[in-house]
Amino acid sequence: MKKKKNIKNGFTLIETVVAISLFTIIILVSNSMFIMSQKIYIKGSALSELSQNARISLDKISRELRQSNDLITDFSSISTSSKIFFQDGHDDNKITYIKYFASSTDLIRKNLAYEFSTDPGIYVYHDSIDAWGNLPNEITLKERIIGEYFNTLEFSFSSGLVNIYSNLNNAHADIKINSKAHIRNW
Repeated sequence: MKKKKNIKNGFTLIETVVAISLFTIIILVSNSMFIMSQKIYIKGSALSELSQNARISLDKISRELRQSNDLITDFSSISTSSKIFFQDGHDDNKITYIKYFASSTDLIRKNLAYEFSTDPGIYVYHDSIDAWGNLPNEITLKERIIGEYFNTLEFSFSSGLVNIYSNLNNAHADIKINSKAHIRNW
């Protein structure tokens, strides 16, 4: 008589441990790839936001500099400045000025006018002097934020060309962008 072999269906302990180990490794690798792709996506989004913010802001500054009537910031004694001040060239009927500067992490655009207290509402040049030798009063017509995340903002000037250097950063990315603009009628 033949003995019946005792056949058992199922997995051995070693096979189970190997299967669980492989499954754990696959889950850990998948999780690592997911986390890495999330970080890449967040950094890419942050870089995109920073570059778009810088491009729009610097384009606005460059366009207004090209249209300006006169650059007021005096670069003869300094090589760079953290702000730029120029006469607005949009409306030749009014004598107004524009000033750009970074405050904290915001890029600020200020519309300014100058008037004497004896003649309110009549705008004069920023360096005008009245009959008594007084300078005009500065009036802020409008002030607004036109850009965010500006860590540094510097301007330099050479032969009618304004160079704009900026560094923007947020929690996930950091970029440096430079631009140039010619002053009209220089």
